[in-house]
Amino acid sequence: MTDQLLQRAADLLRLVPDYPKPGILFWDIAPLLREPDVRKHVESLMAARWSNERIDVVAGFDARGFIFGKGIADLLNLPFEQIRKKGKLPGKTRAQKYELEYGSAVQEVIDDGFLAGKRVLLVDDLLATGGTALCGAKLVEELGGEVVGISVLTELPELGGHGILAEYKVHSLVTAVGTEKVIDAKYCVDMVVHDMHTGEVVLVERLNYPQGPATPGGHIEDESAIEAATRELREEIGCTPQSVLYHSTLADLDRDPRGPKISLVMSCLVDASTTIDEPGKTKVFKVPSLEQLPPDEDFVLKHGPSIRSVWAEKHLV
Repeated sequence: MTDQLLQRAADLLRLVPDYPKPGILFWDIAPLLREPDVRKHVESLMAARWSNERIDVVAGFDARGFIFGKGIADLLNLPFEQIRKKGKLPGKTRAQKYELEYGSAVQEVIDDGFLAGKRVLLVDDLLATGGTALCGAKLVEELGGEVVGISVLTELPELGGHGILAEYKVHSLVTAVGTEKVIDAKYCVDMVVHDMHTGEVVLVERLNYPQGPATPGGHIEDESAIEAATRELREEIGCTPQSVLYHSTLADLDRDPRGPKISLVMSCLVDASTTIDEPGKTKVFKVPSLEQLPPDEDFVLKHGPSIRSVWAEKHLV
């Protein structure tokens, strides 16, 4: 059943072209903020995702992250901390530069020992390239805190922010691809896996719908993308990966016949001498060379080009 208030929130997001610079599409939340029932519902959904996590502080990004962050902090009865643009906070601060779609900026956090030892939830209105969130996470960590996760209203997966933040838990309510907005997108990992000894790529034959050759992978379940990748590889091929690298994002909302999916393409190495099938679900097989890969059209979920790209670029650990 569709969440009508969340759908209303998505519908109220206004796309403004060429702002703040030519070529940038700006997602404006002003219309949403004019409807308090919609704003409160969004804040309640954002808070509910993290209600079972141990959180000590909610931190919001200047300025739109303050709106949702303060609401979430109130719902969870937690302190609220500001992450502000340079020169906006008094006293001693810790600063860090970061990159935006349209330039660079500096963020600051008050450096008075408050965040030391605290578990912190970061909140913003939008996740695009991930630069703002990553900068905030590093500031929290430099000040002795631990980042529990990152919560946003809207995510633009084509810009790769989720992948840049692959070590952190990320949650969004609305997914925007181009001008299309959906509230039911599922986020997944697709693993391009190579045998560390032979260089073979390790694939699976999916035995259930949609059937066919594919990369190992699956849904991100209230965990970071790296945690999801590690879990899925253990479940589907019986291997623990070496360190995992983010490669790219598949953001075609029509790619999966089961519904809108966003997939983070990750690469890793495994000891493939220990692979096992997942009974009733997948059968593992290996391909020794790029030239021997099945044709792209044979792969379910359009995995073929991702595999070829990772292999050709030697995007391996």
